[in-house]
Amino acid sequence: MHEALDMDLPNLVQLDAALLPGLLAEALVARTHDGIQRCFFSNSGAEAIEAAIKFSRYATKRPRILHADHGFHGLSLGALSLNGGREFREGFGALLPGCHEVPSGYRPARARAPT
Repeated sequence: MHEALDMDLPNLVQLDAALLPGLLAEALVARTHDGIQRCFFSNSGAEAIEAAIKFSRYATKRPRILHADHGFHGLSLGALSLNGGREFREGFGALLPGCHEVPSGYRPARARAPT
């Protein structure tokens, strides 16, 4: 087991900051604008969605999340709560509160670029 852990394989869940992902994160952040100071790596799309839910709630201090009516974001609890396919959500009871479906392509007036 020690040999496998020492190999620092990319397919194992990483609970620390290994050297290569740390260097990659630094390189990615260096190529973005000044407002981005961190990078987050995930193991799957659903895990990335779960992180996006947490990051957006933390950053905005708002519990409400909008999702597109035909979007597919995964099948974990948070991702399922934002899944636009009702057939995927049926039978699981209450999911995350504050998740609201909007039509695909929806753009509220305040988010539109000036013409």
